[in-house]
Amino acid sequence: MEHVTWGTAPPRSGGESALRRYYPTIGLAVVALVLYWAVTWYADTDSKLASRAVIIVAGFAIGFVLHRSRFCLSRVFREPFMTGEGAMTKAMILALALGIPLGSLLLHKQTVDPYLAIPARFWLGSMTGGLVFGIGMIFAGGCASGSLWRIGEGHLKLVVAALSFGWIGSVFSGILKRWNLLSAEFDIDFLDGIPEVTALGYQAWLPDLLQGWGGVFAISFGVLALWYLLVRYNESTEKLTVL
Repeated sequence: MEHVTWGTAPPRSGGESALRRYYPTIGLAVVALVLYWAVTWYADTDSKLASRAVIIVAGFAIGFVLHRSRFCLSRVFREPFMTGEGAMTKAMILALALGIPLGSLLLHKQTVDPYLAIPARFWLGSMTGGLVFGIGMIFAGGCASGSLWRIGEGHLKLVVAALSFGWIGSVFSGILKRWNLLSAEFDIDFLDGIPEVTALGYQAWLPDLLQGWGGVFAISFGVLALWYLLVRYNESTEKLTVL
């Protein structure tokens, strides 16, 4: 990778350096507009609109954190094998270690019905979709979240990638529905208790499948611990690094 010629850098214009001094002011103006937008919705008489005010603030905060941390799932899975660098991978492991107990607490208190967010795709649909997405994000140069904040930086290639991602996903979903592969089936005896089953899999909700949260935490944190040990081993030895 060190010997790949990436081309020459464009010359810096005087306008760029002149505008840089106003970046903090522009940033504060954007924050003020977002807060004004959220407060306006929150004060609206429409209860649905008022409930979405928090989404504006949360979306802005998540986008800001993703951009400033340079977070990208493509980098999480690619860099340990390409360069041996595992900083972003360890950040992902830490995020999951913090998110799993907090998310499980919300789900345990029944604030959200988990089956509303779980598609009936496990395991065939999940495996196939994950394989296609994993290969695609490497070629595109970023995952969905990484593509979005890079678009804000002006990466035109990822504008095309994001538009194609949404378009192809919608088209393929329509094809699967046309072939009745997403139609729910309920005649499989060995999956009693599973709310929905399709030709691509079923709704896999671990607390129900394992009859409690103990097994969920054991599997989740066990996988995270093994993943961390592999990353640290590779950082020290580069045995799994291609280049």
